[in-house]
Amino acid sequence: MEQAFAVLQVAGESDEQPKALTRGAQWRAEMRQRTVIQVKPETSAGDSNAAELAFKIHVRAGDTEPFTVVRSMSDLLNLASATQEAYGDKLELPPLPAVNTSLIDEAVLATATTLVQGWFDDCLAALPGSADRIVFGRAIETDPKMHTSKKILQGGVSRAAANANMAAKVAMNATGTKLANIFRKEDDKKVALLNDENIELIVEHLSSMRGAALKFTQQLVSRDQGMMNPKLKEALKERILNRSVTMPQPQVVEMLNSELGADWQKQLDFFNPTPFAAASIGQVHCATVNDKPVVLKIQFPGVKEAIASDLSSISTLMNLLVKNGQADGKIFTDMYTEMYTRECEYRTEAANCIRYAECFRNDGDYEKLSVEYDLPEVVDSLSSDRVITMSLVSGTALHHMCGSHIPQDVRNALARRLVRLKFRELLVWRYMNTDPHMGNFLCNSVADTLGVLDFGSCKEVDPMSAFYLKLILKAYADQDEAVAKELIEEFMFISSTDGPKTANFLDNFVRYDAIFFKPLGSPEPVDFELWGMNEEIRTNLGGYDMEKLNGLLDDRGGQSLKSLAEQRGGTFDYDSFMLMDSFRIVFFHLRDLKAKIVVKDLIDEVLVLLKDEILERRKPCKS
Repeated sequence: MEQAFAVLQVAGESDEQPKALTRGAQWRAEMRQRTVIQVKPETSAGDSNAAELAFKIHVRAGDTEPFTVVRSMSDLLNLASATQEAYGDKLELPPLPAVNTSLIDEAVLATATTLVQGWFDDCLAALPGSADRIVFGRAIETDPKMHTSKKILQGGVSRAAANANMAAKVAMNATGTKLANIFRKEDDKKVALLNDENIELIVEHLSSMRGAALKFTQQLVSRDQGMMNPKLKEALKERILNRSVTMPQPQVVEMLNSELGADWQKQLDFFNPTPFAAASIGQVHCATVNDKPVVLKIQFPGVKEAIASDLSSISTLMNLLVKNGQADGKIFTDMYTEMYTRECEYRTEAANCIRYAECFRNDGDYEKLSVEYDLPEVVDSLSSDRVITMSLVSGTALHHMCGSHIPQDVRNALARRLVRLKFRELLVWRYMNTDPHMGNFLCNSVADTLGVLDFGSCKEVDPMSAFYLKLILKAYADQDEAVAKELIEEFMFISSTDGPKTANFLDNFVRYDAIFFKPLGSPEPVDFELWGMNEEIRTNLGGYDMEKLNGLLDDRGGQSLKSLAEQRGGTFDYDSFMLMDSFRIVFFHLRDLKAKIVVKDLIDEVLVLLKDEILERRKPCKS
């Protein structure tokens, strides 16, 4: 299997490209013992506009992803104060030396840089273990300006009121705006409510509310196919993925006391009260346990209880963000309430993480896979319903690896690892992580791994569903639409003879997916950026369009797919069927990575493994 990522530096000792390294368990263990911090001046001599000295700081913390940040003296003072406060009387760190900055010249810059470098070196020497040094290094990366501390609203009533207030402001600002300002194709059935002012209002509201509304918006951004206004999409990506609203420290302590007991700090060697990341339903803190770096993911209070209320309140906004948003609001609310409730069950996520790791270890190619992927390990004694503690998985989130400044071969290797993992999940392990959000994959150029995060939504795939999904994907790889249509009819217990809407659904579904999954059959590299420009792929939601699914049921007098399958002597697992949607999202990630890769060999290697697995196909359904 190919090496994915070029190592940028070795232990931060030089800026030269290093020779290839053999990355085994021993190498990674040795790297974990080494944390190096290098300081260079960022402020220029004679800069009269500089408010204070700033430094460019390069950090290589153990085997975690290296990074370079710019921090001012004020930032470093805050870091020193927060770190000392976190250690309390367990450890006394050296004080940050004072620097005279009344005149910024070459001598002052040289002296200040030497003093700051010496302070970092002294701190690393004073810290008791390699895990403490890694966590200290990661704390330098946290930019307090990217996090706003604000008490998270709790309870459905208060959150619904905040959503209603936002909707009223949007309506007041909306006069005269056309829907063409939001979508690239005009939908004359709706009255547009978005303009530049409302884009800012909506993004700010979602960012501060967190919870189910933000989670749903993340998914919309991840799978956007050109329907969303580019300005809105970029604003959402920038503010949702790169900035966050976090709980103030008293609310964090209150949550941990409630979930882990009043003595939780005694179980940790160190806990950083400043979060280094925040997502839609929780925020993440670094800590150490038995000289191992760990992370605590702490759920925002009240978000689980307010899921249904949040989704109901956001349904109007959904109509603005996604084409065909006029779908049944109750179906929308019920479907996502169930999905997001599962993701809020952190004990379930811990169990999912353990189960996923078992599948990974039991894979016949485990030795090869283990050097390509990095999975977290759960610390059960520090996990609860709303707190989960796991080993630190480090790297650069996938959405930051999409730019042209990232070498093409690195983006290609990332893409192939992503596809290989998802094929094995669905078809070999039959246990799939159904939330392939770009932020859940981390590229570590030091360890040469793709890290996997967030196991809140995982799905066991029954053998018959896996069998049919395998055959359907193979049919698309063979570009045989007729066979694909037969398989989908058998899998869903439906038939074109059920009615015109069902027939139309099947035709659209197969035609769209035949185009979408055409790369599976190509022996040559596919340019996924060019693939994503296909008008059908860019503008059509295909068979997963909720309006088409509703129409499919109308042919049967509103009968559900599940009851229809039972009537026809079988069972239809709708959730397994929707796993194909996870592959859609992954292919969109390949588009965003601008990957140019062959994927045929990746599905072929799985099909070879499963060549002896033959189940009896279902009989075709007749209306």
